Formats: sequence, structure tokens, C-alpha cells
Amino acid sequence: MRTHAGLILLAGVLLVWTACSSAPKDQPPPRSTALEAAKFAEYGNTFFNEARYAEAAEMYSLAMNSYIRIDDQLGTAVCYNALGKTFLAQGESEKAKRMFESAADTLTIFSPVASAAPEVRQAAAETYNNLGEFAYNAGQLNEALQWFEEGIALLEDEKELADALAILLHNRGSVYRAQKDLDAARRQFERALEINTERNNRIEIASNHYMLAVIALQTQNTGGAVRHAQTALQYDKLTENSVGIGHDLFLLGRAELAAGNREVGTEYLRRARSIFAALELDRDYEKVVEYLQRNNLE
Repeated sequence: MRTHAGLILLAGVLLVWTACSSAPKDQPPPRSTALEAAKFAEYGNTFFNEARYAEAAEMYSLAMNSYIRIDDQLGTAVCYNALGKTFLAQGESEKAKRMFESAADTLTIFSPVASAAPEVRQAAAETYNNLGEFAYNAGQLNEALQWFEEGIALLEDEKELADALAILLHNRGSVYRAQKDLDAARRQFERALEINTERNNRIEIASNHYMLAVIALQTQNTGGAVRHAQTALQYDKLTENSVGIGHDLFLLGRAELAAGNREVGTEYLRRARSIFAALELDRDYEKVVEYLQRNNLE
């Protein structure tokens, strides 16, 4: 709890292919607008996972513009959600909220969503999840829980939508944790982990283990905290999830210090600080620095 100039260039290439009689006749046709949109969205996902949020927003905007041109309501909704998550990661809450609300508005064409095609239900569940994350970040825990449970209700009995269900279960666990119900939170994370392990969703497996480590540390189970955090780090490294790696190292450092391993813990914390500095994530960098100073580790 991730260029317009390029479009002009592509348009120019299309004009050459259609207008120039000397162009090779065996040239493959240009890819469809939908495929180009999907490629922009893929670039956006890559940039988001690298914490390059400005570039991610640009790619998602290009994808959305392409979907709008061909009246692809589902693709547009997905891009609204992606842009909202990117703005949220940048701390631009109001812009994020507008994107999530726009996604919800776009999906009204598929009403009733509960009986729509699986891909529509998945997009709706993602929208509810994002509105829930927004409420969660605003401290509105009851509203967040309502959104997450609305999404879960759409997916609970759908095996093909288990990936999205696992994310919603994880986020419901985060609400329970914030409400101090650690046992209920643990059950949600463990259920999400079971689904993600079966489907080999590595980034989500890392997130599940991370939160299980947080709960273990809160309950003074330092051994469990270290084991879960190490597993989270292993999976985040497999996917080169830089932001996740930084948070895993920060948590590992705190867990090792709680276990009395000062030297090992300090090394993890310094590695976390280096990653956040490289990613230019100032708030996370400052948290690590403050923790090091407060514990006289510098």
C-alpha cells in the first residue's frame, strides 16, 4: 500500500508508406493504434517500476490518447488508472483522484459491471482498488475498506481474475493493520501470498512478504521479520524492482537491529539510503538518514 514527437514521427512514416509509389511493396503494414497504445502502456509500466514517474506519466498519456482516438473505453479506463497511480506516487493527490474518478466514469458504459466481461470486471476492480488506496492514503480507513471489499466482491469467485483479487486482499490487509487488527491483516497477506505464489506473480509475492515482515516486526518476531524481508528482497531483485529493493533493505536493517545485529543492520540501512539517493526519492532517503542518526549509526 507505479512522446508526442514520437507520434508525429510515426504519422510521418505512415504518410510516406501511403503516398510514395516507390516504397517497397513487401513492407509490413504499420501496427494498429491499439497495439501502439499497448506498447506505450508497457513503457509506462517499466518507467513506473523504476520510479521514473514523469516519463511513466508521459507514456500513459500517449497510450490513453491512442485509446481515445479509437473509442476504446476499456483501454482508456486502464490508462486513467495508471496515470492516477503515477500521480499518487508523485504526491499529486488531487490529480490522482481526478484520474481515478474519470476511470470510474468511463466504466459506466459497461453497466452493470458485475455481469460484464471478465476484463471489464478486472478494470472496475482496479478502479475500486485505486479509489481505496486514495482513501487509505488520506486516512479514511472505513471508506478504503468499502472500496476494497466492493472490488473483492466482483472477483471472489473468478479464477481467471485471481491476480487482481490478490492485490485487493493485500490492500484489505493493509487497512486491517492500520486498524491494529494484526491477526486479520496477517490472514489477508497470507491468502494473497498463496494466490500469487501459485501464479508466480513475483512483484506481488515480494509485497506480501514485505507486509508479513512488517507485522512480524510489530509483534517482536524478529526472526520472522528477517526471513520475510529477505524473501521480499529476493523477489524484488528478480524483477529489478528498484523501489521495492530500497524498502526491503530499509526493513531488513530495522529487523536486524531489533535482533541485536547492529553491524549487519547498519549495512542494510546504508544500502537502502544509496538506492533512494540514486532514485532521487527524497522522502524515503530522508527517512533512512533520520533513522540512522536517531540510532547513532553514523
